[in-house]
Amino acid sequence: MDENRGYFKLGLFVVVASMLIVASVIALGAHVFTHTETVPVETVISESVAGLESGAPVKYRGVTIGQVSQISFADAKYAASSPDRSSEPQLVLVEMSLDPREFKPLTANQLKQMLAGMVKRGLRVRLSRSLLSGVTEIEINYVDPNLFPAPQLPWTPTELFVPSAPSPMTEVMNGMEKLVAQLNAADIPGLIHHIDGLALDLDHTVNALQIATVRDKAVALIDEIRGSNRHLSNILSSPDLKRAEADLPRVTCKLQQSSARIDEILHDKRVEQLLSGLGSAGSNIGPATADVRNLLQELRELVASQDDNIRIIVSNVCALTDNADATIDDLKQNPSRLILGSPPPRTHLGDRQR
Repeated sequence: MDENRGYFKLGLFVVVASMLIVASVIALGAHVFTHTETVPVETVISESVAGLESGAPVKYRGVTIGQVSQISFADAKYAASSPDRSSEPQLVLVEMSLDPREFKPLTANQLKQMLAGMVKRGLRVRLSRSLLSGVTEIEINYVDPNLFPAPQLPWTPTELFVPSAPSPMTEVMNGMEKLVAQLNAADIPGLIHHIDGLALDLDHTVNALQIATVRDKAVALIDEIRGSNRHLSNILSSPDLKRAEADLPRVTCKLQQSSARIDEILHDKRVEQLLSGLGSAGSNIGPATADVRNLLQELRELVASQDDNIRIIVSNVCALTDNADATIDDLKQNPSRLILGSPPPRTHLGDRQR
């Protein structure tokens, strides 16, 4: 019984192991029977591909669309087309296989045509490195085709070619290297010396500004502004201004009425007739002005010719006025003399002559 039980266990072990082997073979080889046509794609990378292995995923905007099939130098595959076979290998050729089913139900030819159009619009291949795990993947996405144009290859690719662009980490490292190179080339001690001189000049300038005087002037200016502000507030709050503001609608109404009245007067036919009459009168002003000038000229000549006679007449009038004033003063003092007064004394001609 013990021997039969041992054979049974051994046979059960063999059967289970055989079933596991057959299942493993079926699972591992299932892709052979379910294999679909893929699209081969090539790219060349001018930077290090450390961490990138065959079988690494190829992603488009984070979605896996294929895998890396082979990594080698471009000269190894296109040695016959290389112009200088003795040169050191520089470009790394990365061959990929893309699954059309990951995009949409497309055939291989349709996917090639679509990818060719996408390349013209800026589709590029980039390396994507994980800082934690160090695993490198292929990331396909759009960039500016003007910044990263397609390279001119000395050979003709046998498969669909998608140009590459530097990875973000490589761009950061290149920028840091350029910055360090510029810092090394810069004259740091001289720059520090200039900064020290600038600080000293600034200190001298601040000391020469006489901060206390400037502060006093600023305070005085602020006080004047405050006084002006108070004066303006008093003006704005004055009763006269409020009354003027209250009378503003009435004044505006009167102005509107006056404007309407002026407009009515201007459009009156009598005003138009008056203006037309003024126009005709204006045309006669010229001859009338000439006549007046001639009359004034004749008066000037007459006055000039009778100058002496006019002076004698003026002097006589003045004497007559003086005598009349004296007579009037005398009558004011002795009014009875005009009626009761005796005649003046008789005088002889000889006595008068003497």
